[in-house]
Amino acid sequence: MWILIAPAHPCVGRKILVLSGAGISVAAGLPTYRGHGGLYTGPGGVPSFLYAESLPGSLPEVWQFWGPFRDRVRTAEPTLAHRHLSAWQAARTAAGDEVTLVTANVDDLHERVAPAGEAGAGPAGSRVHHLHGSVFTTTCLDSSCSGRVDGDRRSDPAAQPCGVCGGPTRPGMVLFGEAVDLNAQWAARQMLRQCEAFLAIGTSGTVSPPYGWLRCARDVGAPSILVNPDPAAGDGFDLHVRLDADTAAPLLLEV
Repeated sequence: MWILIAPAHPCVGRKILVLSGAGISVAAGLPTYRGHGGLYTGPGGVPSFLYAESLPGSLPEVWQFWGPFRDRVRTAEPTLAHRHLSAWQAARTAAGDEVTLVTANVDDLHERVAPAGEAGAGPAGSRVHHLHGSVFTTTCLDSSCSGRVDGDRRSDPAAQPCGVCGGPTRPGMVLFGEAVDLNAQWAARQMLRQCEAFLAIGTSGTVSPPYGWLRCARDVGAPSILVNPDPAAGDGFDLHVRLDADTAAPLLLEV
């Protein structure tokens, strides 16, 4: 059994899909993407150099943008919401429930509150599925090359050539115009075939693919809940909790 909203409105399920977004990391000092003060809220919106089609010419600008963000993530600490969600997921997994955690974030704060284990491991050996990859992944700019460094915590990896071919490297996360991680997408869709609840926390839930997941949850009769303080968010969700992630997590997720 688990309680998602309040004793007066119980939402019980044993197969749960959880989606986290940038809002869960705000209390750690990391910006959102499109929220107030977000990475993409400057003049012109998303910078043109963050589109994959701008490579290879935009490579210096890409590193100038994501390199400092890597440093910010490295010094950040998991939030109360990260810690509570991890404890809740571990408790639910131990009780025999199935919880699939997918994140739109490129930070590693979910993993840092999980028990030690394989890279990407979450509570009780479950995985944190990253839709957009990790800021700590560096890959060869040449997509045909196998050069890749996971867990790369160097401040300036742009200065280091690919260890396989000697060519330039790029941040390994998904740029605009590239497909989201297929394994993360698959994990979410597998759970959506049978899920009994869909919880989105710290995200607007209005961009694809997550917005499509909301329709899938509705098709299988799973209640959907959004945690986002923005009153303009929440279109299509059964319940919109207008609280920040740190406030909402202990109230919604019984450990």
